[in-house]
Amino acid sequence: LGSSLNGYSIQAQIGRGGFGVVLRGEKSGTKFAIKELKTINKTDIKEAEILRKWSHDHIIKYEQSFFDKTIFD
Repeated sequence: LGSSLNGYSIQAQIGRGGFGVVLRGEKSGTKFAIKELKTINKTDIKEAEILRKWSHDHIIKYEQSFFDKTIFD
C-alpha cells in the first residue's frame, strides 16, 4: 500500500473476498473505494455498467473501470 493505481493513491485495504480486494484510495482530493478483481468477465463489465447509472445516498458512486491499467468506462 502507499502505491498508486491509474492515478489513484492507494491508502489501505479495507476488505477482501472471493473475487478480490477492496482498497481505499484518493484522487484529486476525492476519496474512493477501489474494487480490484482477480479476474474479469462479462458479469463484471455488466456490473460496472449498472453501477455507472445508479445514484443513491447509500451506494458509493461509481467512477470508472480499468483492467491491467487500461480504462474502459
